[in-house]
Amino acid sequence: MKARSVLQAGWRQFFHSCEEMKAGANLMIPPLRGVSMASSKNLNKVATRENTPLTPLKGGIVKMLLFVVLWVTVSCSTYNPTGTGDILVAPTQITIKLGAGAVELAWQFSGDLTKVKEFRVYRRSASDVAFRRIASVSATTQSYRDSALTIGALYQYQIAAVNNKSNVEGEHSESVTVTPVASVFGVQIAAGAKFTNRRLVSLTFNVPDNTASMMLSNKAAFTGVVKWEPFSNSKTWELTPGDSPKSVFAKFRSGANVESEPVSDDIILDTVAFIQSITHDGVGRALNPGGTLNIRLVTSPRDSLGNATVDLIDKVNDPNGGDTNIRLFESDTIGVYKLAYRIRPDIEFEQAFVYGNFTDAAANPAPQRVSLTSFTVQLPPKAVTLFNPVPDSASTALKLTWTANNEKDFANYQVFRSTTSPVDSTGKSTPLAIINDSDATTYRDAAVTPGTTYFYRVLVFDRSGRFAFSNQVRGKL
Repeated sequence: MKARSVLQAGWRQFFHSCEEMKAGANLMIPPLRGVSMASSKNLNKVATRENTPLTPLKGGIVKMLLFVVLWVTVSCSTYNPTGTGDILVAPTQITIKLGAGAVELAWQFSGDLTKVKEFRVYRRSASDVAFRRIASVSATTQSYRDSALTIGALYQYQIAAVNNKSNVEGEHSESVTVTPVASVFGVQIAAGAKFTNRRLVSLTFNVPDNTASMMLSNKAAFTGVVKWEPFSNSKTWELTPGDSPKSVFAKFRSGANVESEPVSDDIILDTVAFIQSITHDGVGRALNPGGTLNIRLVTSPRDSLGNATVDLIDKVNDPNGGDTNIRLFESDTIGVYKLAYRIRPDIEFEQAFVYGNFTDAAANPAPQRVSLTSFTVQLPPKAVTLFNPVPDSASTALKLTWTANNEKDFANYQVFRSTTSPVDSTGKSTPLAIINDSDATTYRDAAVTPGTTYFYRVLVFDRSGRFAFSNQVRGKL
């Protein structure tokens, strides 16, 4: 139809501007197909307004030209090789989403989609004279992501549909203009913390200066959110209930309604901490100073990066003593904390328990938990210092003196004597004397022979049968 109108207008211009054509219209030209006799009469009227004579040669040329123009005009008015429905309407409602150095286009098509073979995407940059086609997408896609872009450059886009029968490209859409940006869109929960023990958290955003509105959701699909809200630099946000990993999603729009791709941030909501069990391997075995006590504390499987400690206390015999605030370390299994505790040489435990303490990464303190079994670590008694024996006042015996042992598990002193060195210090030979009073620190050995040299040692025994021997001394009457 457009071709017909153009040709008809051209014909009229040609007819009115040529004197030869005006004069030649007086000639008897049979009416052409599609041209009425009334039209021929009108041509004659126009021609008679001029009385300029026409030479026979010129008249023939004009007749031939006039015939050609009329034939083209009539032919174009009756012949359409592809049909009037071949020219598809332009796509509309083009939307833009910005990504990191990328642009995502989407559009609507109000025509008959079954006639669309494909959509063609055209782009023009500041250095391009005209739009050039950069992609073709299927009729059902109606979107395209352009990532081969220069950040900060200006681009224009147009979309056109192509007829699936005639392969004729339809009208182009209106141009949309966009400037790609770097990865400047972002949302951060609780200043980037990995854990939180509160559902109400603070959100902060990283966006370009021209950001005008934003949309927030706890769901990636933004279901249930229908309105955009004015942009603000920070916002208090409520996470969904239940201790578990959480996500917050955000997208933004500029003042020109250019939309960003969705961005998100994650955090773990953890409001409760507890200790499942606290155990050790000190049951049924003798523990000695310098030995190892293996301790294991188990929390919730999600409680990684927490702080686990234990206190080793014998609250029955020594409630104020023991070893406290001993740090445990997380094992390969999340939520399991272990330690191979090296038993200190200066602490003694008798029926002591392990008290477990735990604070998770979200700063939730767990109730203290105590091991179900106890352990015992007994140190040998402290050795006494034995002084050189001296004759008593009557010179009938050798008097021994030593320092006292005041430990709570004191059992007795045992005095050993020998005429040869060294004195048996195994504690298996028969002692010269056994003294059960820790304050009794002297012994009078009357069974001695003058002139004979004797060697002595004093062994201290505790109630568990452990012992320590003193230094060795010698003397004679």
